Amino acid sequence: MLIAYNQHRELVYATASDLKKQKSNRFYCPQCQQAVYVKARPNGGYYFAHYQACGSGQRRERVCKESRTHQLAKQQILQAGHRIGIKVRLEYSLCQGHQIADCYYKLDHLARVIEFQQSPISCQQIHQRQGDYERAGLTCLWLYNYQDIKETLATAWSRRLIYYQEELGYHRWSYDIRRAAFVLTHHLPLFCRLIQNSYCSNRL
Repeated sequence: MLIAYNQHRELVYATASDLKKQKSNRFYCPQCQQAVYVKARPNGGYYFAHYQACGSGQRRERVCKESRTHQLAKQQILQAGHRIGIKVRLEYSLCQGHQIADCYYKLDHLARVIEFQQSPISCQQIHQRQGDYERAGLTCLWLYNYQDIKETLATAWSRRLIYYQEELGYHRWSYDIRRAAFVLTHHLPLFCRLIQNSYCSNRL
């Protein structure tokens, strides 16, 4: 492999002149985002090699397992970003390669990811994923599938991804694939004090 990302998400070529400019020796595969290292060729020159097998095949397997609704939502978000001049990348993998976000984009010079969470997951899984994103310097927007929850608060899952801001009260975000639109449901009638999650107070 002749190109890789450095720690600043810049593409670096495996040439002697390019490598001399790098102050860090941390590089990542553009396909699977796992760590790679510089290796010398026996006959001269350099290339990037994986410490472990490239995980791009795992990413393809993940996409195949997703529902058609999930894949459609991601494609609609991708197209919406392009219409307003925001470059959105699908299937963004963290540098450690342990977590893959549905969508990645930059806004106001801040890196952000979107999780279209169609299937219910536990609070523990949410905390783990959120922690991974925060350690990578990413802000995450969690989206429900609007067709699954609509306006209900009757189930534990419908109350699990709730945000709080003073001007909006308790609120949540969802995505409606029928309208190809983000839906903000705010001032939810919650009378109990929610356990504070780090994502609850993020301003998105």
